[in-house]
Amino acid sequence: MAGTGRASTPASSLCRGFALTVLTNCTSGPALIGELFMDDWALRLVAGLSNPPAVLRALTPAQLAPYEGLYLAHEVDPPPGEAAGTWIALSAADGGLRARIIQEASTEEFTLAFYRDHYVVRLDNDGRPTFKRSDFLPGPDGRIAWFRLGGRLYARQG
Repeated sequence: MAGTGRASTPASSLCRGFALTVLTNCTSGPALIGELFMDDWALRLVAGLSNPPAVLRALTPAQLAPYEGLYLAHEVDPPPGEAAGTWIALSAADGGLRARIIQEASTEEFTLAFYRDHYVVRLDNDGRPTFKRSDFLPGPDGRIAWFRLGGRLYARQG
């Protein structure tokens, strides 16, 4: 690449103007979108960068206590018949957190493991990390006030 000027260009400036859109109508579409956007495929391809691996850490019940509780995300103008809010209940389990998402009559459960302070990764059914990462945000008083999951911000309720 000598003479092109690209060899000395920082990776961040190479990404300017880059866009990736995926349209799908198949049942496996969410998995594809997850691999392309939540994993670091596009980041590696375009910028040569990669997410650092999530090295799991087991926390004690005392370390997990600040994260436990109920979190709520409100829908802004939900479609007719859909829930106005989604609840997440987090409880300590085996060095990580057990999450239960509650939206009206439907419930989903999964496990979260910490890989650094305030950051968790979702585990699959076999206990292996997935590409789905989330984080906790402290409020002005330093205590955990928010949980970010899949682009949504959940406010701590208790």
